[in-house]
Amino acid sequence: MKLKFILIALFVAFATQAQTITQEGLLGKWHMAKFEMDGVFFNFETAQVTAGNGTTLSPEEVKQLKEELTGAVAEQLKSNTMTFKPGGKVIMAEGEKSQEVQYTLSNKEDKQTLVVKVPEEMVFFVAIKDNFLELTINGHNPITMYLKKDK
Repeated sequence: MKLKFILIALFVAFATQAQTITQEGLLGKWHMAKFEMDGVFFNFETAQVTAGNGTTLSPEEVKQLKEELTGAVAEQLKSNTMTFKPGGKVIMAEGEKSQEVQYTLSNKEDKQTLVVKVPEEMVFFVAIKDNFLELTINGHNPITMYLKKDK
C-alpha cells in the first residue's frame, strides 16, 4: 500500500511538472498545424474537418469547410508562425509580414498564460499537449490554435 501511494505521488508530481512551460521550452519556430473555433477542428496537416464539443455538421457543411481548408484562407492561417527567442522575445509571422515583440509567461485562473503586446496586450491560455503548443484566446467564442515545433 505504501509503495502504491509513493508511485501515485511521484506520478502526480511528474504530471504537474510536465505541464509547466518555460521560456527555454518554447525556444524555436512553431507553425500552425490545427485550429479550433466554435467546436470545429481544422487540421491543416491532414486537411480534415471534424466537429467536437456537441457540434454537429451536415455533409454539405463538412464539404464546404474542407474546400475552405484547402483554399486561400487556409494558406494564410498555415503561414502563421511563432519563433521564440531567448530573453522573452517572439517573432510573430504571417506570410512575409512579421514583428518581434516581448512576451511573458504567468498564471491566471490556475492556468498558465502567455501574454504578448502587439501593441495591445493579448492573453493566451497556454499548454503543451501531445507535442502541440496550444494557445487559447478566451472570449465569447474561444479560439484555440495548435502549433507544432519545426524540426
